[in-house]
Amino acid sequence: IGAADGRLQICFPVKCFHEVLHVYQTRYNLHQELYQHRVASAAGLMLRDALVLADPLLPIYLPNYSPTDQADRAHEGSMDSQSQQNQQTQRTAREREQALSASPTCLRLSECGTMLDTSLDGYAQLTDSIFQMIETEARRSRHPRLQQAAALIERLHRRQLYRFVGSVVLAPEQAKALRLQTSEGRSRLER
Repeated sequence: IGAADGRLQICFPVKCFHEVLHVYQTRYNLHQELYQHRVASAAGLMLRDALVLADPLLPIYLPNYSPTDQADRAHEGSMDSQSQQNQQTQRTAREREQALSASPTCLRLSECGTMLDTSLDGYAQLTDSIFQMIETEARRSRHPRLQQAAALIERLHRRQLYRFVGSVVLAPEQAKALRLQTSEGRSRLER
């Protein structure tokens, strides 16, 4: 590491020029052909949108806790297991949201991997199975946001991807204003 113009730079010996060039060419090619491929980008955007829609409605329970534990404690011995399952499936989305905000034993999807997930147990549970959970919960609860999320996942399965419409190069101040508008829109969507 060397310093030029007051900035740190990574330096390599001249004899390693071709190897280093090959590393960066490979990295560039991977980005062009795989990571930023139009299909991969569209699929990533659709999955992100499905997660944003399901975020307030799909709790991630931390280890040593399950939703049936809570029902069992609340109704110890007063109902048989079939009645408990029926009652649990009848919970409304609002009740789920209230449980998420009040319970330290479960997190929202967006809270997994953040400061609220101190042991990263919630983050460790975010596997591809989360999309199956969204589809299952959408069939069970009939909440419109979960229905939309499940519809996006179904579109992805059928390869009905978002279409690329166009792109615009923005000046830095325009990009900042757009990011601000986007974050305001997302906060309104979450309400």
